[in-house]
Amino acid sequence: MPAGRGWTRTGRRCWSAHRSNREELWDRYVDGEPEPVESQLRDRAALRTHVLAVVAAGFADSQASILDLLGETFYAHQTPDPDLGGVVGDVIAELIEAELLAPADEAGVELTATELGTQVSRQYVTPETGRRIVDGLGRIDRMADDRVTPLTVLAVVCDTPDMDDTYLGNGERASLYQFARRHDAELPVEMDQIDAFESWLESVKTARILTAWTEEATVAELVSEYRIGPGDLESRVDRAEWLLGAADALAGVVGIDVPEIDRVRGAL
Repeated sequence: MPAGRGWTRTGRRCWSAHRSNREELWDRYVDGEPEPVESQLRDRAALRTHVLAVVAAGFADSQASILDLLGETFYAHQTPDPDLGGVVGDVIAELIEAELLAPADEAGVELTATELGTQVSRQYVTPETGRRIVDGLGRIDRMADDRVTPLTVLAVVCDTPDMDDTYLGNGERASLYQFARRHDAELPVEMDQIDAFESWLESVKTARILTAWTEEATVAELVSEYRIGPGDLESRVDRAEWLLGAADALAGVVGIDVPEIDRVRGAL
Protein backbone atom coordinates (compact mmCIF):
# COMPACT_ATOMS: atom_id res chain seq x y z
CA MET A 1 0.00 0.00 0.00
CA PRO A 2 1.24 3.54 -0.69
CA ALA A 3 2.23 5.41 2.46
CA GLY A 4 2.98 9.07 3.03
CA ARG A 5 3.65 11.44 0.14
CA GLY A 6 4.62 9.86 -3.16
CA TRP A 7 4.39 6.18 -3.93
CA THR A 8 6.57 4.60 -1.26
CA ARG A 9 5.73 1.05 -0.25
CA THR A 10 6.15 1.48 3.50
CA GLY A 11 5.43 4.10 6.09
CA ARG A 12 5.52 4.74 9.82
CA ARG A 13 2.88 6.14 12.12
CA CYS A 14 2.72 6.80 15.85
CA TRP A 15 -0.37 6.01 17.88
CA SER A 16 -1.16 6.95 21.46
CA ALA A 17 -4.24 5.96 23.43
CA HIS A 18 -5.47 5.82 26.99
CA ARG A 19 -5.84 2.31 28.36
CA SER A 20 -9.59 2.88 28.84
CA ASN A 21 -10.28 2.90 25.08
CA ARG A 22 -7.16 1.26 23.71
CA GLU A 23 -8.90 -1.87 22.41
CA GLU A 24 -11.67 0.14 20.76
CA LEU A 25 -9.17 2.35 18.94
CA TRP A 26 -7.01 -0.64 17.97
CA ASP A 27 -10.02 -2.35 16.42
CA ARG A 28 -10.97 0.80 14.52
CA TYR A 29 -7.65 2.16 13.31
CA VAL A 30 -5.34 -0.87 13.16
CA ASP A 31 -7.52 -3.89 12.48
CA GLY A 32 -10.34 -1.95 10.81
CA GLU A 33 -10.95 -1.64 7.09
CA PRO A 34 -9.36 1.37 5.36
CA GLU A 35 -11.77 4.22 4.78
CA PRO A 36 -12.40 5.18 1.14
CA VAL A 37 -10.41 8.18 -0.08
CA GLU A 38 -11.32 10.08 -3.22
CA SER A 39 -9.37 12.76 -5.03
CA GLN A 40 -10.77 16.27 -4.75
CA LEU A 41 -9.93 16.82 -8.40
CA ARG A 42 -13.25 15.16 -9.18
CA ASP A 43 -14.76 18.46 -8.07
CA ARG A 44 -14.79 21.09 -10.83
CA ALA A 45 -14.06 23.97 -8.42
CA ALA A 46 -11.04 22.14 -6.99
CA LEU A 47 -9.78 21.43 -10.50
CA ARG A 48 -10.04 25.12 -11.41
CA THR A 49 -7.99 26.02 -8.34
CA HIS A 50 -5.37 23.39 -9.16
CA VAL A 51 -5.05 24.40 -12.81
CA LEU A 52 -4.64 28.08 -11.93
CA ALA A 53 -2.08 27.21 -9.25
CA VAL A 54 0.16 25.10 -11.49
CA VAL A 55 0.20 27.75 -14.21
CA ALA A 56 0.71 30.64 -11.77
CA ALA A 57 3.58 28.77 -10.09
CA GLY A 58 5.25 28.05 -13.43
CA PHE A 59 4.83 24.27 -13.31
CA ALA A 60 2.79 24.21 -16.52
CA ASP A 61 2.30 26.56 -19.45
CA SER A 62 -0.10 24.71 -21.75
CA GLN A 63 -3.02 22.31 -21.66
CA ALA A 64 -0.66 19.47 -22.57
CA SER A 65 1.71 20.19 -19.68
CA ILE A 66 -1.23 20.55 -17.29
CA LEU A 67 -2.47 17.13 -18.36
CA ASP A 68 1.01 15.70 -17.85
CA LEU A 69 1.01 16.97 -14.28
CA LEU A 70 -2.50 15.73 -13.59
CA GLY A 71 -1.45 12.34 -14.90
CA GLU A 72 0.83 12.03 -11.86
CA THR A 73 -1.89 12.83 -9.32
CA PHE A 74 -3.86 10.57 -7.01
CA TYR A 75 -6.91 11.19 -9.19
CA ALA A 76 -5.17 9.68 -12.21
CA HIS A 77 -3.92 6.77 -10.11
CA GLN A 78 -7.40 6.19 -8.73
CA THR A 79 -9.19 6.50 -12.07
CA PRO A 80 -7.91 4.22 -14.85
CA ASP A 81 -7.57 6.14 -18.11
CA PRO A 82 -9.14 9.36 -16.77
CA ASP A 83 -10.52 11.47 -19.60
CA LEU A 84 -9.36 14.88 -18.41
CA GLY A 85 -8.71 16.52 -21.77
CA GLY A 86 -12.22 17.87 -22.26
CA VAL A 87 -12.82 19.05 -18.71
CA VAL A 88 -9.38 20.66 -18.44
CA GLY A 89 -10.01 22.49 -21.70
CA ASP A 90 -13.30 23.78 -20.30
CA VAL A 91 -11.63 24.83 -17.05
CA ILE A 92 -8.91 26.71 -18.94
CA ALA A 93 -11.59 28.51 -20.96
CA GLU A 94 -13.38 29.48 -17.73
CA LEU A 95 -10.17 30.83 -16.21
CA ILE A 96 -9.42 32.84 -19.35
CA GLU A 97 -12.94 34.28 -19.32
CA ALA A 98 -12.43 35.21 -15.65
CA GLU A 99 -9.20 37.01 -16.68
CA LEU A 100 -7.10 34.77 -14.45
CA LEU A 101 -5.30 33.00 -17.31
CA ALA A 102 -4.40 34.34 -20.74
CA PRO A 103 -2.98 32.89 -23.98
CA ALA A 104 0.77 33.45 -24.16
CA ASP A 105 1.11 33.04 -27.94
CA GLU A 106 -0.89 33.84 -31.04
CA ALA A 107 -1.91 30.23 -31.53
CA GLY A 108 -3.38 30.11 -28.03
CA VAL A 109 -1.42 26.98 -27.16
CA GLU A 110 0.77 28.42 -24.42
CA LEU A 111 -0.77 29.82 -21.26
CA THR A 112 0.24 32.31 -18.63
CA ALA A 113 -1.37 33.53 -15.44
CA THR A 114 -2.44 37.15 -15.48
CA GLU A 115 -1.34 39.46 -12.67
CA LEU A 116 -4.81 39.03 -11.20
CA GLY A 117 -4.66 35.24 -11.53
CA THR A 118 -1.24 35.12 -9.90
CA GLN A 119 -2.48 37.16 -6.96
CA VAL A 120 -5.63 35.04 -6.59
CA SER A 121 -3.48 31.92 -6.41
CA ARG A 122 -1.03 33.59 -4.03
CA GLN A 123 -3.86 34.48 -1.64
CA TYR A 124 -5.02 30.83 -1.59
CA VAL A 125 -8.58 31.75 -2.51
CA THR A 126 -10.50 29.82 -5.14
CA PRO A 127 -10.79 31.35 -8.61
CA GLU A 128 -14.52 31.89 -8.11
CA THR A 129 -13.91 33.68 -4.81
CA GLY A 130 -11.25 35.84 -6.44
CA ARG A 131 -13.55 36.76 -9.31
CA ARG A 132 -16.46 37.54 -6.98
CA ILE A 133 -14.27 39.74 -4.80
CA VAL A 134 -13.01 41.68 -7.82
CA ASP A 135 -16.56 42.11 -9.11
CA GLY A 136 -17.63 43.28 -5.65
CA LEU A 137 -14.75 45.75 -5.50
CA GLY A 138 -15.86 47.13 -8.84
CA ARG A 139 -19.37 47.70 -7.51
CA ILE A 140 -17.98 49.38 -4.39
CA ASP A 141 -15.86 51.65 -6.59
CA ARG A 142 -19.06 52.87 -8.27
CA MET A 143 -20.78 53.59 -4.95
CA ALA A 144 -20.76 56.95 -3.24
CA ASP A 145 -18.14 57.06 -0.48
CA ASP A 146 -20.71 57.71 2.25
CA ARG A 147 -22.53 54.49 1.32
CA VAL A 148 -19.47 52.28 1.86
CA THR A 149 -19.60 50.89 5.39
CA PRO A 150 -18.23 47.82 7.20
CA LEU A 151 -21.37 45.98 6.09
CA THR A 152 -20.51 46.77 2.46
CA VAL A 153 -17.07 45.19 2.41
CA LEU A 154 -18.13 42.30 4.63
CA ALA A 155 -21.04 41.57 2.30
CA VAL A 156 -18.56 41.17 -0.56
CA VAL A 157 -16.29 38.64 1.15
CA CYS A 158 -19.15 36.78 2.83
CA ASP A 159 -20.81 36.11 -0.53
CA THR A 160 -17.98 33.87 -1.72
CA PRO A 161 -17.44 30.09 -1.76
CA ASP A 162 -14.53 30.43 0.68
CA MET A 163 -16.72 31.82 3.47
CA ASP A 164 -18.46 29.19 5.57
CA ASP A 165 -22.25 29.14 5.29
CA THR A 166 -24.24 30.40 8.26
CA TYR A 167 -27.45 28.58 9.06
CA LEU A 168 -30.57 30.60 8.34
CA GLY A 169 -33.63 29.45 10.27
CA ASN A 170 -37.15 29.74 8.91
CA GLY A 171 -38.03 32.31 11.55
CA GLU A 172 -35.10 34.52 10.56
CA ARG A 173 -35.88 35.01 6.88
CA ALA A 174 -38.44 37.77 7.24
CA SER A 175 -36.37 39.85 9.66
CA LEU A 176 -33.21 39.38 7.60
CA TYR A 177 -35.06 40.37 4.44
CA GLN A 178 -36.23 43.52 6.21
CA PHE A 179 -32.66 44.17 7.38
CA ALA A 180 -31.41 43.89 3.79
CA ARG A 181 -34.12 46.29 2.64
CA ARG A 182 -33.21 48.83 5.31
CA HIS A 183 -29.51 48.63 4.42
CA ASP A 184 -29.99 48.35 0.67
CA ALA A 185 -27.90 51.48 0.03
CA GLU A 186 -24.90 49.87 1.78
CA LEU A 187 -25.08 46.51 0.04
CA PRO A 188 -22.94 46.15 -3.10
CA VAL A 189 -25.61 44.31 -5.10
CA GLU A 190 -29.26 45.16 -5.64
CA MET A 191 -31.71 42.58 -4.34
CA ASP A 192 -33.62 42.30 -7.62
CA GLN A 193 -30.41 41.29 -9.42
CA ILE A 194 -29.66 38.28 -7.23
CA ASP A 195 -30.04 34.79 -8.68
CA ALA A 196 -29.33 32.52 -5.69
CA PHE A 197 -31.37 34.54 -3.21
CA GLU A 198 -31.31 32.03 -0.33
CA SER A 199 -27.53 31.72 -0.46
CA TRP A 200 -27.17 35.49 -0.68
CA LEU A 201 -29.44 35.96 2.32
CA GLU A 202 -27.22 33.60 4.31
CA SER A 203 -24.20 35.69 3.34
CA VAL A 204 -26.00 38.84 4.49
CA LYS A 205 -26.60 37.17 7.86
CA THR A 206 -22.89 36.40 8.15
CA ALA A 207 -21.98 39.97 7.19
CA ARG A 208 -24.49 41.30 9.71
CA ILE A 209 -23.00 39.18 12.50
CA LEU A 210 -19.47 40.26 11.64
CA THR A 211 -20.52 43.89 11.45
CA ALA A 212 -21.95 43.60 14.96
CA TRP A 213 -18.68 41.99 16.07
CA THR A 214 -16.71 44.99 14.76
CA GLU A 215 -19.06 47.18 16.79
CA GLU A 216 -17.95 45.30 19.92
CA ALA A 217 -20.95 43.05 20.42
CA THR A 218 -20.03 40.24 22.81
CA VAL A 219 -19.88 36.55 21.96
CA ALA A 220 -22.81 35.90 24.30
CA GLU A 221 -24.92 38.57 22.61
CA LEU A 222 -24.23 37.24 19.12
CA VAL A 223 -24.81 33.63 20.13
CA SER A 224 -28.14 34.56 21.67
CA GLU A 225 -29.38 36.84 18.90
CA TYR A 226 -28.19 34.99 15.80
CA ARG A 227 -28.18 31.33 16.89
CA ILE A 228 -24.51 30.85 16.06
CA GLY A 229 -22.12 28.81 18.17
CA PRO A 230 -19.00 30.43 19.67
CA GLY A 231 -16.75 28.19 17.59
CA ASP A 232 -18.64 29.03 14.41
CA LEU A 233 -18.35 32.73 15.22
CA GLU A 234 -14.59 32.41 15.68
CA SER A 235 -14.36 30.56 12.36
CA ARG A 236 -16.29 33.32 10.54
CA VAL A 237 -14.08 36.02 12.05
CA ASP A 238 -10.91 34.18 11.03
CA ARG A 239 -12.16 33.65 7.49
CA ALA A 240 -13.29 37.25 7.18
CA GLU A 241 -9.81 38.45 8.17
CA TRP A 242 -8.25 36.17 5.56
CA LEU A 243 -10.69 37.14 2.80
CA LEU A 244 -10.42 40.85 3.57
CA GLY A 245 -6.65 40.49 3.29
CA ALA A 246 -7.15 38.84 -0.09
CA ALA A 247 -9.56 41.60 -1.11
CA ASP A 248 -6.98 44.23 -0.17
CA ALA A 249 -4.33 42.49 -2.28
CA LEU A 250 -6.68 42.09 -5.25
CA ALA A 251 -7.79 45.72 -4.96
CA GLY A 252 -4.16 46.70 -5.46
CA VAL A 253 -3.99 44.66 -8.67
CA VAL A 254 -7.14 46.14 -10.20
CA GLY A 255 -6.36 49.67 -9.02
CA ILE A 256 -9.30 50.17 -6.67
CA ASP A 257 -8.83 51.89 -3.32
CA VAL A 258 -11.22 50.79 -0.58
CA PRO A 259 -9.95 52.18 2.76
CA GLU A 260 -12.86 50.54 4.58
CA ILE A 261 -11.20 47.14 4.07
CA ASP A 262 -8.29 48.00 6.36
CA ARG A 263 -10.59 49.59 8.92
CA VAL A 264 -12.77 46.51 9.12
CA ARG A 265 -9.78 44.16 9.31
CA GLY A 266 -8.46 46.18 12.22
CA ALA A 267 -11.83 46.06 13.98
CA LEU A 268 -12.13 42.29 13.63
